[in-house]
Amino acid sequence: MAERASYPKQTKRSARIKFALTKPTVQSLTKPKSTTMEYAEYNPSKNQLQEPKEPELQKQYRRTYQLRKTWKIAQWHHRGKFNAGMNLAIENAFNRIREQIKMLYAQHGEYFYDHDLREDYTENTDTIHAIACSTLYMSLDCHPSFEYEVYYNIDSSPFKVQIAALIEHGFSPGVAKPFDRVVSIETYFLHIRSYWRDNPEHFGYL
Repeated sequence: MAERASYPKQTKRSARIKFALTKPTVQSLTKPKSTTMEYAEYNPSKNQLQEPKEPELQKQYRRTYQLRKTWKIAQWHHRGKFNAGMNLAIENAFNRIREQIKMLYAQHGEYFYDHDLREDYTENTDTIHAIACSTLYMSLDCHPSFEYEVYYNIDSSPFKVQIAALIEHGFSPGVAKPFDRVVSIETYFLHIRSYWRDNPEHFGYL
């Protein structure tokens, strides 16, 4: 009868050492790619600031389209079509009151801002038309619910009583709302002038 081959007896300690030497590490299997932006470094040899590289993740989710004006969306949206008649009446009333306000301020030769923002995308997506001076602000906006609304501030206007009467009789209750987002209309008007750089297409003496 043939004798069995004899092998060296393997102890538990030697088995643990062997497994530890051959066990692959998690870092060796997967090496995650860094998605953080590198810091800008100054290169003295080129004497210029090296621009940091933008991660691929940011390039992938960068917005490359232009937001559409709300009043344009209302033209084909079912809720906008439902409000079309009311919106047209509000717009006509706004234009009529706008001309009457300009006639009032023309008595003082006021420096006035009158801008049709219907096709302008630099302001915001809701504003359709805006007028302003050092004592007045008024705008026609299209709410995201596709309903036209008017914002106004006439607290420091010398024609406050007359303009308030025009707004009360020209719009239905709830359409015209006070514009209280700024502390001072005079300061806000200076901001408008600075932003548009007194463009003669939108600014002028009445």
